[in-house]
Amino acid sequence: MTAATVSRERVRPRAPAWVWAFLGHEVLVAACVLMTPGTPATGTLRENMMFFSHAHFLFQYDSLWFLAIAHYGYRIPGVGPGATVFFPLLPLVLHVTGARVGLVVQQGALAAVFWLLYRVLGRFGMTGTARVRALWLFAVNPAAIYFSALYAETWMMLSALAGMELAASRRYPYAAAAGFLGSLAAAPAVLTGVIPLVLLVWRLVNRTRRDWAGIFAWGAGIGAGVGAYAIYLAIVFGHPLLFVSEQHRWNGVLTAPWTGWLGPFLPAGRVEYLHDPGLFILLFAVATLLLAGSVFEVQRLFRRRDDWSVALLAYVVTMTVLAFSFGTRGHVYHSTLRFLSPIFPAYMGLAARLPSVLYWSVATLFTVVALRGGSLFAHGWFFQ
Repeated sequence: MTAATVSRERVRPRAPAWVWAFLGHEVLVAACVLMTPGTPATGTLRENMMFFSHAHFLFQYDSLWFLAIAHYGYRIPGVGPGATVFFPLLPLVLHVTGARVGLVVQQGALAAVFWLLYRVLGRFGMTGTARVRALWLFAVNPAAIYFSALYAETWMMLSALAGMELAASRRYPYAAAAGFLGSLAAAPAVLTGVIPLVLLVWRLVNRTRRDWAGIFAWGAGIGAGVGAYAIYLAIVFGHPLLFVSEQHRWNGVLTAPWTGWLGPFLPAGRVEYLHDPGLFILLFAVATLLLAGSVFEVQRLFRRRDDWSVALLAYVVTMTVLAFSFGTRGHVYHSTLRFLSPIFPAYMGLAARLPSVLYWSVATLFTVVALRGGSLFAHGWFFQ
């Protein structure tokens, strides 16, 4: 072997960590599809899922609503205004691409999420092994299936990460555009506006106008997205906040956050808990781990005491409180894991604070829950 050959081998490019984490996520989702936990009876599908006759693999539940809106608009025959709780960004994408190409576009958006997450982790002081571990915890998170299926979580997270990366690079018009599109993806995306709000308050308190106009534009872009949707609803249905008032059709309810966390052990959740105690103890453990990750990261960010760290801290707290506060009447942990999954600082906290043995234990638990829950979802069973 010549010296030139050795030199070429030494400089052979290696794929960055985010690529491997993304591919690992996609393999996990493919395994969910290939697993065969059985298919629910037609009566069960009809009771649990609108448009159930079109369901297959990654096209389930909310994905079918997005596809129906892409085809009919918000006046779906025989449905009424209940579809307005689903925000319009993903239906607009699917209206242009169709279902199959849209699924490919979804994977492209998810790849961008991994790339941006890798960059944002570095901006907040995550380096080396901790940075890679945080990526992998997100890749195998318990609600992983929803980031590859036609759900809004990927687009909401893409907007938040893109906005932070662009704003940190002082490209505020692009950050505003990302915020606008993100707040058209899902209602919780509006809470990304907490970050520019805290940055503005920080500058006000410290009597500096540095980047004030740009940060304000970013926040205004986030508000403008949901504002545009509200204007559309006012014109078409005569009610700008229909996406809020229609939550009652879905039995949506706001509770105290400790209720959303301790649900199985409270009187209101006792009956459902006793039906399958093992399942709910598992879900409680996973939810508690994600909560612990958020708490760990809040502590780390607080110690940094710079404007961006405090802004992200406020975002983590707001999103975590919402995840545990919003649910469905009569159901314990309905959508709780799905609402917790885009809160990426939770993975940062776990990756930074857990020793190796505990980290691998958590990663294994996440993977097992993601595989089991994802396989149920991909074959028509309810899992959120």
